[in-house]
Formats: sequence, C-alpha cells, structure tokens
Amino acid sequence: MYSPEFIARLPNLNCVFLSLLGLLGLLGLLGLLSLLSLLSLPATATGSRRHQSEHVDQEDQVD
Repeated sequence: MYSPEFIARLPNLNCVFLSLLGLLGLLGLLGLLSLLSLLSLPATATGSRRHQSEHVDQEDQVD
C-alpha cells in the first residue's frame, strides 16, 4: 500500500511533529507565565506603594 521509502521517512516525520508539539507547548507555557506575571504586577505595585506610604507615615510621626 505504501512504498518502503515512505515508511522509512515516517520516523523522521514523527520526530518533527513531536518537536513542533514540544515547541508549541513551551510557547504556551511562556504565554501563561507572562499572563500570570502581568496579572500579578498591579497587585505587587500597589503593595509596594502601600509599603512606601507606610514608611512615609512613620517618618512624619518621627518629625
């Protein structure tokens, strides 16, 4: 049904297909990580601002 040459090329095609799937998976993971970091950035920014404002309040009390 298939020629021997085609069957001999199948492992190479499988390897390419798996490597492409792996690259897509890595890109997906990187995309998820970047989305999570973008979502957590506003929370950390407000947290650092709160910390700075508390620090300023303490300095005001000392004066």
